[in-house]
Amino acid sequence: MNKIILILACVGLSACSSHNVKQPTLSGLALQQLQTREYETEYETAFKSVMSVLQDAGYILENADMSTGFITGKSPSSSKTTYNLFTGLGKTNGTTKVSSTVEKIGESFTKVRLNFVAIDENSNLYGNARTDTPVEDEKLYENVFEKISETIFIKQATQ
Repeated sequence: MNKIILILACVGLSACSSHNVKQPTLSGLALQQLQTREYETEYETAFKSVMSVLQDAGYILENADMSTGFITGKSPSSSKTTYNLFTGLGKTNGTTKVSSTVEKIGESFTKVRLNFVAIDENSNLYGNARTDTPVEDEKLYENVFEKISETIFIKQATQ
């Protein structure tokens, strides 16, 4: 009888959800350099340009506060039903979250920092698991910052 209770307790504990956060492979300073750019433009122009670029890239903005310079958003998720002989039917879900801070530096410069995190969620008979992985793809950041630069240029030309 005690063995059955022990087995049921182990199964019950394994059904709990887990949340893993992978640590960045880059150092803090290297990651900050990858994620940050300065632009010669007014704060409001930079803030609106970041929002515009994220929306153009398909992100759904969850929060945008001009007074703090904080913007958050997430990409549409992709889901897939899975089957495993041992765990039965399950589901995988992937999305990317982005957060941005826009900071005024003097009268004519603005600093923008972006942070992308890939989120993978899996669920099956034994519970849920989630893994958050910082995105360290240099090309991704370069492309987004280039689009922000282009949008700032266009907004400045039309003012």
